[in-house]
Amino acid sequence: MKIGLLIFCFLFLPTQEAIAQERVSPNQTVARKIEPGKTDVFSISLNDGDYFNVSIGYKGKINFFLLNPNGTIARRLVGTSDEGIPSFPFAAEGAGSYSFKIENPGDQSATYELAIGEAIALNERLKPQPWSDPYPSKRIQTLRNQIGAGQTITESFWKQVAAEGTPLAEPYGSDGKYQLVTFLWRSAHDTRNVFVRGSFLGVGPPADYAMHQIPNSDVWYLTLKLPSGARFTYQLSPNDPLTFAAVAVILGSVTLAACYIPSRRATRVDPMVALRYE
Repeated sequence: MKIGLLIFCFLFLPTQEAIAQERVSPNQTVARKIEPGKTDVFSISLNDGDYFNVSIGYKGKINFFLLNPNGTIARRLVGTSDEGIPSFPFAAEGAGSYSFKIENPGDQSATYELAIGEAIALNERLKPQPWSDPYPSKRIQTLRNQIGAGQTITESFWKQVAAEGTPLAEPYGSDGKYQLVTFLWRSAHDTRNVFVRGSFLGVGPPADYAMHQIPNSDVWYLTLKLPSGARFTYQLSPNDPLTFAAVAVILGSVTLAACYIPSRRATRVDPMVALRYE
């Protein structure tokens, strides 16, 4: 008798209602009507670094949440009224199943339209773009041609650079007013970008100081036209978050004299030695 009563009570214990999750994908739009007190949940699988835009159009009261795989809130929109179409970019910080949670906290039905843009992978976002030097360095062009012809071993180039010091300086024009200054970085690990940060900044946007990789090589470089005799400090920042706020790896102080050969000898910074401090 007691056993039967226990089983009976167990069968009729109240249970918490589970919210079904609907799978969605990038480049998908979902438009729904949501009744008061109801919740819709959509899940999406993302790889680490996937980037896309999201918009949530609504009419009425809704609460919107973008949840990380561990359930924590990554983005939120609460207390809406009337109508609107807010949008925002999002980059996945880790692979997993992310969720869009939409609630109706009001006492009247509401409508929403969730639009998920195209997902751009991390490698695609940070892939080096085709580059044409506005001020070509003869030494870099020679190296580029050598590597393009299949001679991809750069050891002799780096040995010569270590002996001369960096940045490299070459004459520009016939009046001696300017020089071409080439900053170098040798990538020993996974390198997605390298920025040159220096006291000469300010004549262009930050992207103008992004170094460029010679394809199929460990050589990153940036050539700038600077006045002969210019004095500046500079820093090289690999895998920079594009804000110029990352901790610098190399700090050099350079004086470019009118005679570029002595100036190079006076600024010996070995990029191969500097790599040991990365």
